[in-house]
Amino acid sequence: MIKTVQKLLDRNFVVGYFIPACFFVFCNAMILHQLYYWEFNKEEALSDASLFSLVSWLFGVLLSICNWRVIRTLEGYGSFNPLGVFRFFHVWNYKRHKKKLESLTLELSNYSDKDRLRALKHKLSMRKVYLADHYPNNPLWIKGTGFGNTIRAFEVYPKIMYGAESIYIWDRMVAVISKEFMEIINESKSRVDFWVNVLFLLIILAAEVLILDMSDTMKMPWWLYLVFLLLFLLGSKGAKDSAREWGVSIKSAFDIYLPVLYKKLNFQTPATKSEEWQNWHDFSTAISHKDPLLIPKKKFEA
Repeated sequence: MIKTVQKLLDRNFVVGYFIPACFFVFCNAMILHQLYYWEFNKEEALSDASLFSLVSWLFGVLLSICNWRVIRTLEGYGSFNPLGVFRFFHVWNYKRHKKKLESLTLELSNYSDKDRLRALKHKLSMRKVYLADHYPNNPLWIKGTGFGNTIRAFEVYPKIMYGAESIYIWDRMVAVISKEFMEIINESKSRVDFWVNVLFLLIILAAEVLILDMSDTMKMPWWLYLVFLLLFLLGSKGAKDSAREWGVSIKSAFDIYLPVLYKKLNFQTPATKSEEWQNWHDFSTAISHKDPLLIPKKKFEA
């Protein structure tokens, strides 16, 4: 219980949830002020500040409870998610970069000039890095948002590199990751939470403002919508960039701690890298299918 309360007061909670909640509560307080439902009184400043902090904290807790669903929505998941309509663009962009990659690879084989080769290799490398950071390796897995594809890109990393499905292996990984490294992961995740919550609350605020404007309850200046658009673009970029940073820490965790988990699970030492890849693949499948027959042999087994 004490640890739970501490988590709701620590730096990651403040950055990821409390600050966005304060922003949202403050904006709504200003709307109420403009509608004459609330007036600021210097004599009640302390009580108002206390109430503001409490409401913001409670709203931050609510955001933390809804965190997974909000992230999934902004990733583009859901049959009725309107963000899914943008999937065609991301599929097109992925294929465009893949074609450019193939073109550069072909062009590379036709040059002998060292300077030209160096420049082409650099372009080829940058293109590969872009695809690795921004998209999964299969167009079928592409989502309708850049944020969702950035997350999907690092989710498939352990599958490609080691045969391990991140969705099923991660909870086991947590058991062997050091406290210090987990703090690094949580800090990078808090920055994702910050931008995700800012985006989510901006959408709600924009809807509130639009409803008030259309109902003639409160006339809004035209430039306010431009501000919302700019903030939304900034939030989208922030969410995508922070997701990429979060992905770096997640990928690093698999690189460092997956061998530790392998030993903890007491699997037989693989003779080859491909055998190890197959073991992780089988174990991931065993978890997802609840099939004990697929679990790799352990050291105590004949």
